[in-house]
Formats: sequence, structure tokens, C-alpha cells
Amino acid sequence: MNPGESIKGRYKIVEMLGQGGHGNVYRVFDQGKNRDVALKILDAQAASDSESMKRFINSGEVLSTIRHRAVVQFYSLELEGRVPFLVMEFIKGKSMALSKDELRKDLPTLFHHFVELLEGIQACHIRQVIHRDIQPSNLIIDPEGQLKIIDFGFAKTRENITKPGAILGNSFYLSPEQCKGLKITESADIYSIGMVFWEFLTGKLPFELDQSKPAKLLQLLEQFDKPFPIERFDEFPQFAPLRETIRLMLQKEAEPRPSIAQIIATLKREIPGILAFNSR
Repeated sequence: MNPGESIKGRYKIVEMLGQGGHGNVYRVFDQGKNRDVALKILDAQAASDSESMKRFINSGEVLSTIRHRAVVQFYSLELEGRVPFLVMEFIKGKSMALSKDELRKDLPTLFHHFVELLEGIQACHIRQVIHRDIQPSNLIIDPEGQLKIIDFGFAKTRENITKPGAILGNSFYLSPEQCKGLKITESADIYSIGMVFWEFLTGKLPFELDQSKPAKLLQLLEQFDKPFPIERFDEFPQFAPLRETIRLMLQKEAEPRPSIAQIIATLKREIPGILAFNSR
């Protein structure tokens, strides 16, 4: 679809925002509401596949259950012919992935976004929604400084969770149980958040991984057979108060990982001391 074209005579294409394996995301002008929105449309090939169609529709149903300032707002699920599309809040701003260097130099803002991320995912988990694809490119910071969690394409409700054996996603932030096709719970999101924390506090992921290679899953499976390199975190003594919490978040087994409430409590207790340490 090209700029200037319209969908359903209402949504005028402004620009393409992104291209995925099963569809595209566009910035469009909603002539009915007189506002810019993001429109995610399933491509024709994926729309002809019943499983892809179900997964896409599910992502809309998932989003419709959540209302939180840190979670992208879902407006509607509609059809163009037989092809479904989602209409969502359009978020201006940069991803955390693109803001990594500047955020690492601004710890008060970085920790503020950590808490926003936790609170947004906590709102999802309260509604029994598991995101399953938390990574810096899916975390957008808008012009007002509000973090927004986007891309719920892999999200599931706990009742609707993909059966063990199905592996979705190809991210370095996936939990061991996701990579191995095991049962997924909310704890998978805790692991992914732990990876984000580690990367933004230390500057790189805990594993030596080649991000240029497409076979990320195989690289991760190899790493999961090795002892976790927690000693690398010790190279950053200013963050020592968070060492144990992050170590638990990145446990290979899901059960020992802390709850979001516990992580938020730890951050709020330890952040003042960490900031004072860094201001010396």
C-alpha cells in the first residue's frame, strides 16, 4: 500500500512504519476521528493461513483487555475484504534500542523507564496477558517521556497460551522455556525484562552472541547449557544492590524468578542509593 491510498475510505496511508513476517504497520490518518493512528494489516498470504489469522486476531483481542499508560492503546479490529487489520494508538518517539547510549548516561531516566516497563507488564499480567516478546525495540519512549510497550503480536492470554512445543519469536531476549518450546507463564516476561535490565546497566547482553546471525534461537540454546555468567555483572559495582534480583530474574528455571511487585519494590528501595553512588 502506498501513501495517499485509503482503506475502507477512512484510513488514509501516510507512511509505512515497519514490515514484519506476516504483515505491515502503517501510520494512517483516521478521517473519522481526525487523528493519526497506527494500522497493522495482515498480508494476503498470512490471511489465507488459519493459524496466522487466529494469532493476528488474538493480538487484537489481547490488547482490547488492557488500559495502562505504558501499554499501546488498541482502538479496533476491522476487515478490509477478508483481510483483518488492527487500529492502534500512533506513538511518536524512539525505541529504547535506539536510545541505549543516551539512557545509559542518564540513570534517573533509565530507572524511571524500568519502573514504567514493570508497571505496564504488571497491568498485562493482571489481565492474564503474557507479552512474550519484550525487547528494547518494542519499548518506545514518546515525546513526553512516557514509555510505551508495543508489538503484542506474540501475546497470549493464559487461558489461550500456545501449547508446549510451539516456539514463536527469534529474539535474544527470549526465556529458556520459550526457546525450548516448554510451557509459558508470566515468568517468561520476567526473564526478558531481566535481559533488558542487564543490557542497559552493563552495555551489552550477558552472552557473547552474534546479533548479525539470523539463527538466534540456536545460539541461545547453546548458552543455556552453560553456567550463567553472573560474575560479569560484578564489573559494575555501582549496581551491586540489584545483582541478586537480576540474577533471579535470569534464572534458567521459571519458578525462582521474582514477581513484578518484588522487583518494583527492590528498585524503589535501591535506586536512591545507586544514584547517590554515581553522583560521587
